Amino acid sequence: MLPTAPPVRSPIAALLAVIIPVVLFVAPLPSLPTQARQALAITLFATISWLTGTIRAEYAGLVTLLAFPLTGTTTFEATFAYFGP
Repeated sequence: MLPTAPPVRSPIAALLAVIIPVVLFVAPLPSLPTQARQALAITLFATISWLTGTIRAEYAGLVTLLAFPLTGTTTFEATFAYFGP
């Protein structure tokens, strides 16, 4: 088995994992529809927090799955459609 690198887990990485998506989430970008901007912010949060080791990959995926319908970006049915009946 290949060795894995230890997670970063720095306070700066955790701060950036929150600040960057929040700014994108609320920023008025006329060229990007609201739902697309929100989806990008949620995905950026999950990606940054996972890559920096701020939270585990499982939790980043769970946050993403719950954040899409809770913010109105998409519906629960559309989010969980591929998980089966």
